[in-house]
Amino acid sequence: MPVKTAATHPAALAEDGFAMLRGLLPPAAIDPLIDDLNHAADRAIAQLLMWGRIDGEHAHTDAPFATRVAMVFPHLDSASQSWLWRTLHGKQHKTAGMFALRAAEPLLDAVESVIGGDILAHPQAVLRMKLPGHDPGVAPWHQDDAYLAEDSGDTPIINVWIPLVDTTRDNGCLEVIRGSHRTAVAHSAVSDAYPHGIREEDLPDGERVACELERGDVLMTQERLVHRSLPNTADTVRWSLDSRYCPLDMPTGRSAVPGFVARCRTEPSRRTSNHRSWLQLLHEAAVDPREGSAPDPPEGVAVATDDWEFATPRGALSPVHARGAADDQLVIQGNGDPHAIGCWRTPVDLDDGRWYRASVALATTDIDQPELSTFAQIGGHFLTPEPGNDHTLSCTFLHRAKEAADANEADSFELYLRATPTGTVTWSRPRVVPVLAPEARPARVATVRFGSPLRPLTMAAQRERISAKLDQAGAQRPDIVAMTEFTPVQGVAEEEYGSWVGAAESVPDGPVCQVLAAAARRHHMHVLAGVVERRGKHVFNTAVLFDRSGHLVGQYEKTHLTFGELRQGISCGSDYPLFDLDFGRVAIHICYDEWFPEVARLYAHRGAEILFLPSAGGKPITWRTRALDNRVYLVTAATKPPSMIIDSSGVVLGETHGDGVVCADLDLAERQTNWYRDPTLARGMPYIAPQMRMTLDDRLLHELHEEMTSEAALVSTDGGR
Repeated sequence: MPVKTAATHPAALAEDGFAMLRGLLPPAAIDPLIDDLNHAADRAIAQLLMWGRIDGEHAHTDAPFATRVAMVFPHLDSASQSWLWRTLHGKQHKTAGMFALRAAEPLLDAVESVIGGDILAHPQAVLRMKLPGHDPGVAPWHQDDAYLAEDSGDTPIINVWIPLVDTTRDNGCLEVIRGSHRTAVAHSAVSDAYPHGIREEDLPDGERVACELERGDVLMTQERLVHRSLPNTADTVRWSLDSRYCPLDMPTGRSAVPGFVARCRTEPSRRTSNHRSWLQLLHEAAVDPREGSAPDPPEGVAVATDDWEFATPRGALSPVHARGAADDQLVIQGNGDPHAIGCWRTPVDLDDGRWYRASVALATTDIDQPELSTFAQIGGHFLTPEPGNDHTLSCTFLHRAKEAADANEADSFELYLRATPTGTVTWSRPRVVPVLAPEARPARVATVRFGSPLRPLTMAAQRERISAKLDQAGAQRPDIVAMTEFTPVQGVAEEEYGSWVGAAESVPDGPVCQVLAAAARRHHMHVLAGVVERRGKHVFNTAVLFDRSGHLVGQYEKTHLTFGELRQGISCGSDYPLFDLDFGRVAIHICYDEWFPEVARLYAHRGAEILFLPSAGGKPITWRTRALDNRVYLVTAATKPPSMIIDSSGVVLGETHGDGVVCADLDLAERQTNWYRDPTLARGMPYIAPQMRMTLDDRLLHELHEEMTSEAALVSTDGGR
């Protein structure tokens, strides 16, 4: 098969339906995904070790990527084999390495030559792990468009098959039928795993080509090309990635799942810039990045949850309850009393200091607010809905027996119905499984405080002080450093600039912005600082954020202005952006914004993990409250109060009161909260929540306005009261 180049493969695609692009991808494009998969295999095998389903001798920790899982697999029972395959094979690996590979420039260049430069990385992407002699990994003859909804029919979709190891006939390469993309072929169920396949007698004529590829090669195919995978008869794993691309703004056949903008020549700002932004697209669409629940663990590893009995605080409050049709179904029904409350409860044997994952499915009927009237807890930890799946509640928790509020809570799994006079909840499939501790997500943050200079500074001298302070912070190698509100004029004589408006500069090329960007590049850190921004005739109190390369990531304009700012003609911002950085999701508010708790709450609901607060003033007690209320880290860079780093339980991790820098290491995977846990925090309360919703959509405000108007009318007609 001749080598196809960027110049020749569009013609091959049109004629043959496929093209093998030799040596398209360098190792640097592929290795990050391989590293991610090695890590995923490490954790999966470690989990099997914890469960006692394999011994250390057969874990093969030093085996290479291409052989390790194949060496482990024969030593597992069938249930553990199924769990391992479902854990490592499929759509769940939306990792940074996968994002980088799907957005690799050589790959996009090849795709652009076929469909143009406005490219969507299609939502259908599958990581395939084909094991030796493992039937579920062998795909029958099929056309890929059979697996997409009909609305994708007119969308040109290019399939890209990327081997992560060398692929041959022996280890299960793809086989295609040349020219078969020109005809739609009838599909039928050929197995439980493949509901859309083509039987041998229905195959079109054409040469059958085995696509043997080396790592770095790419197979590009039309969506209707008939193809299959051959069985793996070797002793290695055939790892590969199926990726798809299509033009922007066209139906994908998977409307419920967003893709990401890999390239946009006509509007570059639309490009999805990083892995976390891709995950946020899924979050906003209520799609679990795994695209499905975690596979059930092998039989026998779950904690026993089979001794259920019904409990209620008082008999008069008891809702109706019964066992369901299936063995694990537990039913609770409203009894006409909106204050009724009760739960199914079972004792659980939890080891202090061990991590667990608890989950339970629920189905509700005729309950007005199921998210408020149903909840579950285990050992003082409340289960919450899984992303994109309101029918399953789960939580992963570290069990600390001493933290439980009472003895019942410490050793029980409870499934509740409350605060509904009608309706039914059916709980099912309760599971409690010991799991590995979550992986740490470290973030080192630093914040700065400028002390009062011995004598007033010039604007130029303050820029030098900014640079020196960022060098001081950079020496501690933070991921991000924050500077205060009005950074350019800290310590500067007022006659030097006249007013805040007089200190305004353009973003991102103003003199202070240039200092910030240079320091970000110099120390390979993100830099955040408050500046005064001039934008045409308007001036804003703005916080700017530069990435590790010194490029402007974005900015936030203060939305709650003080009277002094209004009098100087500072304009008000109108948006609350979030920023997905390489270590986590951050948000910014400025000084007076913090006095309005809705700002922090909005950011927290949208997934912010660290809130930054450049501030001229403020009170640390409210800062700590915002962190605790919203279970976020909060970093302040202040002028008059101390600059602080506060964890999500409101504890101050570090502070500086003078002229200095303080730094702290955070773990975004485990945000602490107040020791007292309550369904209010996890699920809300049934009476305030609907009224808050009314407030947010203005209905309650309109009602209050009408009442006040009526009251005023009464006062005026009565001559006052």
